[in-house]
This record gives sequence, structure tokens and C-alpha cells, in this order.
Amino acid sequence: QEDRVITFDQLVSDVSYQTSSRIPSYIDQQNRVTACGPVAGSNVVGFYDILYTDLIPNFIPGMIINGNYNFIPMRGSTQVQAVINELYTKMKTDQGQSGTTKNNCLNGLEEFFDDHGLDFTTEGLMSGSSPNYSKLRTHVQSKNVALAFLSGYQFITTLNIGDDQITFEANVTNATHIVALYGYREIVLIEDGVQKTEYFLMVSSGVTDFEYCYIRVNDHLQIDDLLGVEVSERA
Repeated sequence: QEDRVITFDQLVSDVSYQTSSRIPSYIDQQNRVTACGPVAGSNVVGFYDILYTDLIPNFIPGMIINGNYNFIPMRGSTQVQAVINELYTKMKTDQGQSGTTKNNCLNGLEEFFDDHGLDFTTEGLMSGSSPNYSKLRTHVQSKNVALAFLSGYQFITTLNIGDDQITFEANVTNATHIVALYGYREIVLIEDGVQKTEYFLMVSSGVTDFEYCYIRVNDHLQIDDLLGVEVSERA
């Protein structure tokens, strides 16, 4: 855990772009530390279960509150755990390597949705080593989610914005991880006459202690890839 402080003279804007108020935040009940790929995949499956209700049989992922669809964590759901276990197999997690490779993660999800008669496609959302925020904004506003493949990152649960500074606690690790992403927060500041923009990705962490959190861009963060996901009826 590390304390962070971002100072500023003026807060210009603070805007969030996201696919919905939240997305699912499921946890592997078998506590496999290498199961982040299947868990991230299950969050994708749970999100699209709104449109394609047979993805998780005999399951209601959430409810509409104040006009927004709110997902229930479902920590003890046997139906969700069955999806995580299925993806664990389809993604070849811990088969020949620890965890899940990017290709196996994507292939496993494609196989899962194919089994349900749906097309699973992805779109690159990076420009060099950083997110392409214009493409990311368009993607999440089209009511779709993304997958982020990380090696080194920090989880932030709360941003505290005062009159002249933003403070937060960063929970830092060098581990690799896969998360489902549902948007980002863009905070524009002026410091010493210079305008700067701070970006915070909004993710479902797949980790019990954090659930929904921010990941600050350019702060102990290595994004190996960021892929927009779309699930659709087969033509």
C-alpha cells in the first residue's frame, strides 16, 4: 500500500465514461490465485447475460435501480461458479503454464459463446503503450465491455478530491492479471498554469478485497493489451 497525492491549482473537469453503472464482480469460490482469466471471463459472460439470458442458466444477474442496471456480486452463486469452472477448462488455465495466456483467454471465451450460438469479437483499444481514449470511450458507450491484460498495476478503491489535491491509497503489485473493464474516469487539472489530464480505468478486479476499483494510468501500470469485447447474434 502506497499513499498518492496529486496537487493542482484548479479542477477543470471530472467526467466518467462507462458502459453501465457497474458490471458483474464475481470471485472464484475455489480461491485459485491463478484463475483471474476465468473470473474476468465470467464477468464478461455475466454482463452479456442481460441480453442473452441462457448464458448462465437459471440465473438473474441483477436488477434495475433508478434507471440503471445494477449487478449483484453473487459471491456464493453455484451458477456463476459453474461458468468460472467451465472457462477455467476452456481457457486451459494452469495447463502448461501458471494462469491463463491472453490467447487462451480469448479462445476460451470464443468457444464459450460459440457453444451458445453467439459471435465473440474483439477490437484493439491501444495506441502504442497507452489506451486510445477516443476508441475506448466509443466502445464503452456502445454498451460493451473490455478486457485488460496487465503486468504490474495498482488497485484504488476511493479517490478523495479536495480543493487543491487528489489523494488515494494505491495497492501496488508486480503480478500479472486479467480484468474486465467497464469505463474510465478523466480528470482535467491545471497546475502552475499547465493543464494536465489524469486517467483512471474502471475495472471489476476479480479480487475479494477490492471488487470495483480504479487503476491509474501511468502509475505503476503496464498494460500488455486492452481489447474491446462485443458479443452478438450469429449472422
